[in-house]
Amino acid sequence: MAVIPFIPGLLLTMTLRKKTLIIIYTISLLLITLIVVASRFILLESLYLLEDDYCKKNVQRAFNVMTNENNNLLSTAGDYAAWDDTYEFMADMNNNYMNSNIIPETLAGLNLNLFLFIDKQDHLYNSFAIDLKTKRRIDLSPELKNLLEDKTFMSKIKQPDGFVGFIQLNEGSLLFASHPVLTSKHLGPDHGLLMVGRFIGDDYAEHLSKSTQSAIQIEPYSESSLSREFKTAAFLPNSRPETYIKEIDSQTIAGYTLIKDVSDQPVLILRTSMDRDIYRQGYSTILFFIVVVFLGCIFFVFAIYMLLDRQVISRIATLGHSVGNINLDAQPFNRVPVSGSDEISSLSQEINNMLDSLEEYDTRLRQSRDDLEKRIKERTAELQELNFNLTHEIRERELSEKALIETYNEINQILGSISSMIIGVTSDHSISEWNDVATDLLGLSANEVIGRNFFELPIKWDWDRLKHDTEECSTRNMKIRMDDIILEKSDDDHRILGITLTPLNTEDEHPGFLLVGADITERRHLEQKLGQSNKMEAIGQMAAGIAHEINTPTQLVGSNLRFLGNQLQGILELIDKVKVINQYIKSNSASPEMGYSLEKAASEAHLEYFRQEAPKAIADSLEGIDRITHIVSAMRYFSHPGTDEKELANLNQIIQNALSLSRNEWKNVAEIKTNLQTDLPLIECLPSDLSQVILNLIINAVYAIKEVYDASLDKKGVIEITTRQVDHNIEVRVADNGSGIPEKIRSKIFDPFFTTKDVGIGTGQGLAICYSVIVKKHGGTIEFETEVGRGTTFIISLPWK
Repeated sequence: MAVIPFIPGLLLTMTLRKKTLIIIYTISLLLITLIVVASRFILLESLYLLEDDYCKKNVQRAFNVMTNENNNLLSTAGDYAAWDDTYEFMADMNNNYMNSNIIPETLAGLNLNLFLFIDKQDHLYNSFAIDLKTKRRIDLSPELKNLLEDKTFMSKIKQPDGFVGFIQLNEGSLLFASHPVLTSKHLGPDHGLLMVGRFIGDDYAEHLSKSTQSAIQIEPYSESSLSREFKTAAFLPNSRPETYIKEIDSQTIAGYTLIKDVSDQPVLILRTSMDRDIYRQGYSTILFFIVVVFLGCIFFVFAIYMLLDRQVISRIATLGHSVGNINLDAQPFNRVPVSGSDEISSLSQEINNMLDSLEEYDTRLRQSRDDLEKRIKERTAELQELNFNLTHEIRERELSEKALIETYNEINQILGSISSMIIGVTSDHSISEWNDVATDLLGLSANEVIGRNFFELPIKWDWDRLKHDTEECSTRNMKIRMDDIILEKSDDDHRILGITLTPLNTEDEHPGFLLVGADITERRHLEQKLGQSNKMEAIGQMAAGIAHEINTPTQLVGSNLRFLGNQLQGILELIDKVKVINQYIKSNSASPEMGYSLEKAASEAHLEYFRQEAPKAIADSLEGIDRITHIVSAMRYFSHPGTDEKELANLNQIIQNALSLSRNEWKNVAEIKTNLQTDLPLIECLPSDLSQVILNLIINAVYAIKEVYDASLDKKGVIEITTRQVDHNIEVRVADNGSGIPEKIRSKIFDPFFTTKDVGIGTGQGLAICYSVIVKKHGGTIEFETEVGRGTTFIISLPWK
């Protein structure tokens, strides 16, 4: 049955006045929203930028004050280093200099923690260090002494004009300045290096705060509260020094910059904070603006509504009342009064024209009935033929599956009785062993070949590959497996051999080898048939689901045909009544009651409803037929035995066919998501084999999801299939959110006959076939990514040429 579109009951009963009021209210609301959004993203953004600029200037002021402090420290170091007394002290080690000049009171007055004297060989000549709080002398830390012995560090701080910088020690961050020791006239040669320094503490931050009139904090870069704040701060481009901004809360904003050490590594974080007065004032202004706009919109809505009600809505209500009176009087020949020349007047005229066209519509209705009957007969015949062909094809598939299983069992018995050929070759390439199987297979007797050079035998096979692999076997002393060696016994008899080369245990540098080979021609043919058998097995397992998928659109088509038949019955009765009234009209004996009865019959036939729903029912039926056709085509494509010759194929189409065939397996278990590259190039492949690979992966994903999601709880998993081109390869990903693959079986999943399913469910050949088709037949790769409890993704990479 065709579906009637859902219309909310509220809209069906709503008056034009209410609709108009809602439209005006909606437009006003959108206008207010637009103004609010514009205020937020334009005005507030400007406030943010202004606030960031003020914060950046605070950071720059603090950094400039710190730079001045550094320069003052360098000046202090220069004053003491370029002094004749210091110059002489570094030459004669006179303790009177230290006792009279380098004393705790001197260091405390200069706010310094240490004086270091370093000779010309970069050795610590003398030192003096105090604790500024107790003004007592302290020892230099071993860490600082070790740093002074670092040649790289010393080379950086030995500058002709002096050097100032920071270093991080265990006891804290040290601001130091160094200057060459010269005479008072700044003449040399220098007698070493003078180094002064002070530790950075809270008093230093308080000094900066007083100098800049702002709140300043300084803490180490690592393992501090400021370090955690700094990680979430935003960088301001084009700032000098490099500045970072962070909104602490609605009342405070902070700016940050990094202080780097001698090695240009961050050692301190400088933070300035300020109140957000600018932001709060701007935000209040914007709120006032929005309130004014809102009140203006309310006045606008009221004025527009009153004008529309007077000029339009009242006249439309009058027109509706007139049309209703015509229907109640059952006089189709009455007319709606027309006044004025605007659009409402034109509507009244068009209603009158519609009443004049009733007779013309009756003629068209009869013609539509005849066309519809013809189309229904044609579609019914097509559906009957399609159902017959589909039933016949399913029967043929079942017989083919049985025959293939019997063939598979026979080939297994034959493979059990096959023997191998054995050829022994010495280190000088002469033949020492040659069994009867080799004679039968290669056509040369043992008497003909014993003692001859193996590589000179008149055998038509791939000698280049044999020479390369036998040389590698002898040189590396390792067993080598050679598959698919083609032996040309005659022009029309080519055999496929599987060969194993084993080095012979001898003391020679290049030992001989033992060649063990077998004719695997029949095995290769068997593998091809086994693959086809597995396809038939897969189709057999999905037969019920495929039949259900075909039955659903078939039922839809049947329902639509029954709907059309029921509706036609009422239309045919209406046509019969029209014929009778027509006879009365011809004989001039018709009465107004006949017109009323005709109108009533037309209403009971639901003509307008039939006109709307009949095309939809026919379209749904055609869609159902297309769905059936697509499923049948996918079955034919998948079950085609294929050939050994590769051909160009559309990988996306192969995936769509596999999804169609397996739909009944996954539709109640998982949601399918596809992301297929639309411009994917055609790939040179074996289409039928790739179809089986994709189908096996989808079925495996369904089983994995069933282990996690309970279908009775109406929960579904997700299977996502993606294709894309990566360089010269095509990549296919089949991902699910199922149970994942346990660690202990991940190395076994591609092994033949390995399965985790219960007995009777699966053969353990699915992933083994996938590996054989992708790696051996197409030269590609198949890998997987998995996490227990979260799902698995199989990744296939195929060369597209």
